[in-house]
Amino acid sequence: MYTPPPPTHTGTIVQVQYREAHWSPGTVVPYQIKLHTGALIYARVDTHELVRPPVPDTWSILWSWVDQYYWNLKIALMDSHFAGASERERERERERERE
Repeated sequence: MYTPPPPTHTGTIVQVQYREAHWSPGTVVPYQIKLHTGALIYARVDTHELVRPPVPDTWSILWSWVDQYYWNLKIALMDSHFAGASERERERERERERE
C-alpha cells in the first residue's frame, strides 16, 4: 500500500545558529528559514527529515538538458557560419588579387 510522503514546504535558510531575544540564555536552533510563502520559521533540530536540499523535478532536469543542447547547437551553428564567412572573405581576397 502506497503511503504518500508528509507535506513539505520549500524555503531558504536565512540564518544559522538562530536565536530570539526572549529565549533563555544559550538557547539556539540550527536554522531560521524563510518559506517561499514569505513566513519565517525555524528548525529546532538539524535532521535530514526536516532540512534537506531540494530535489529537482523531472521537468527541471529535462529543460536544463534541452537548454544545454540548444545552446551547444546554436554555438556549433554560429561557428560553422563564421567559418563560412571567413571562407567567403578569403575568396573575395583571391578575386581582388586576380583583378
